[in-house]
Amino acid sequence: MKKVLFIIVCLFAISSTDAKQSKQFTKTKKLALKGSVNSQYNLGTFYYTGKGVKKNYKEALYWYKKAAKQGLANAQYNLGIMYKAGKGVTKNLKTAFYWYKKAAKQDYVGAQYNIGVMYRDGIGTTKDLKKAIYWFTKAAKKNEPDAQFNLAIMHKKGQGTPVNYKQAFYWYQKSADQGYSFSQYDLGALYYGGKGVAKDDKKAMYWFQKSAAQGYALAECTIGLMYAKGDGVKKDLKKAKVWIARAHKSGSTRAKKAWDLFNLSKY
Repeated sequence: MKKVLFIIVCLFAISSTDAKQSKQFTKTKKLALKGSVNSQYNLGTFYYTGKGVKKNYKEALYWYKKAAKQGLANAQYNLGIMYKAGKGVTKNLKTAFYWYKKAAKQDYVGAQYNIGVMYRDGIGTTKDLKKAIYWFTKAAKKNEPDAQFNLAIMHKKGQGTPVNYKQAFYWYQKSADQGYSFSQYDLGALYYGGKGVAKDDKKAMYWFQKSAAQGYALAECTIGLMYAKGDGVKKDLKKAKVWIARAHKSGSTRAKKAWDLFNLSKY
């Protein structure tokens, strides 16, 4: 009886939510037709998500474009996504780039990051590493962890800028502090190698473990190897076995080689 009552309550809640969303959709459409830019954007989102109305990417594109042409950065960004993915329209990377850049120039952080990627990889535009650095920096200064990570890589490798390990360390730290596992690993590697910062094996291990806690196989394997070799930590093959096994489970190809090299099956 309780189970039946629970199902009825859930169905009623769903029905009430649907009715409310449908009412909001109707109200939003009336305002959108009158030229309200925010309503045009919201109407596009109704169609994009299928809430309050049947999902329709072509209609979403139509209304996002209406709002985008009025200068709304959110709509310009979403148009970039749709053209890049080919949702509701034929995939067109140049047009995606065009709309992302429109939004990026209005300080829309997601668009700034995406423009950085497109300049770096030559997607929808001519490859330009200096411009990639410019846009990644814009987004990174707004605390976007992906941008901070990519910016750090470019400083580390000297892509579009001279090699600068201190700058790489700075941006890895910013991203790692936000819980970005790849940055946590690379930050650990800088501490381990003493590049851009004084060598510190304890801090290296700290950041490797932070990254490994999120299931990053390379971090798990690195910790295992450190224990297996007694490199920066006291040699402990039992701990090495645990970490290498975790890395192998996470998909590391290096882990299998390390397992055999140190004959960890006997520990």
